[in-house]
Amino acid sequence: MHEFKMVADILRDVLKAAEKNKAQKVSIVRLRVGEKCHAQPGNIEFLFKQAARGSIAEKAKLEITVIPGEDLALASIQID
Repeated sequence: MHEFKMVADILRDVLKAAEKNKAQKVSIVRLRVGEKCHAQPGNIEFLFKQAARGSIAEKAKLEITVIPGEDLALASIQID
């Protein structure tokens, strides 16, 4: 459940940025995931796809970079 909230918060930020830029769709979401983060990259990808269903980020490719630390952070998005 904790992982889902983390991913939902990231998706909220993605959708806010897309709306602010009047995007038609989000094509790429880049995340930084700490190697000690409680959320594993495979779970993040699965949960993101579930959470984004029906939104303009539904078909976004998720690019995850593992970094030192514990954080899960949005690095950037690519919109169309």
